[in-house]
Amino acid sequence: MSKNLPLTKILLSLAVISVVAVATVGGTFANFTATPTTISSNAFASGSLTMSRSGSGAIFSSAAMKIGDTATGSVTITNTGTLAGAYTLTGSSSGNAALAAELIATRWRRTFNAGELQTVENWLAALPSAVVSGDVRLVAARVWLAMDSG
Repeated sequence: MSKNLPLTKILLSLAVISVVAVATVGGTFANFTATPTTISSNAFASGSLTMSRSGSGAIFSSAAMKIGDTATGSVTITNTGTLAGAYTLTGSSSGNAALAAELIATRWRRTFNAGELQTVENWLAALPSAVVSGDVRLVAARVWLAMDSG
């Protein structure tokens, strides 16, 4: 019986190696014979997106502005590339919360109505809470955002 034990171990080892070899060859064959899936709406295009703007530097200077002042500026963004592009123009406050609050209070409705609720939310979040709660227009913006989000 002791002579059959090593033979049994050898045969069992060969059987395990054979199963692993068959699984490996079968799995590899499956990878090479896979049928690709086509998604009709998954299209890519190559080209260029070349943007330039009119002028240089700041669009307008707000150095001497105070509450109630207005300033305007314009910029023309041109795409001379071969692909269409979406443009977004953003601004930032340089630390004057009262001036930023006045700007937000006069512009939030237009931005909100354009569907850019997250932009209005970001504007309000950047202001000190005392500034928001002290201006009924900004409180109204908070209420509209809360109503829209459910």
